[in-house]
Amino acid sequence: MPIKAILVGFGNVGRALLKELFDSELSIEVVGAVSSRGGVLINDLDDLRTLYELAVNDLNLSRHPKFRIGLDISRLINHTKPDLAYIAIPPSYRIGEPNKSIYHELIDSGISIITADK
Repeated sequence: MPIKAILVGFGNVGRALLKELFDSELSIEVVGAVSSRGGVLINDLDDLRTLYELAVNDLNLSRHPKFRIGLDISRLINHTKPDLAYIAIPPSYRIGEPNKSIYHELIDSGISIITADK
């Protein structure tokens, strides 16, 4: 059974990470992604391929046809029930947000975290 994972952040680092995951032979299924404006629930292989094409072409997550404005980390967790979250957004080095709050929510939900910051 594959590990269900979400991506938090779809900038340069998040897109590069998705390309690596898509091309790997790891048993990790990406089930959703969020950015600062909203997110995408990955329901099938076509959704994932579209997300991959966005990553390959360095396009924003909002270009995905199933992009939902306002889909946040809480809703993504509730809809996808992931095992793992890749965090690919930079924190404010002064206060640690938004990462600090995201980490707490993921830990409270029993979700493992991998950070992929620059």
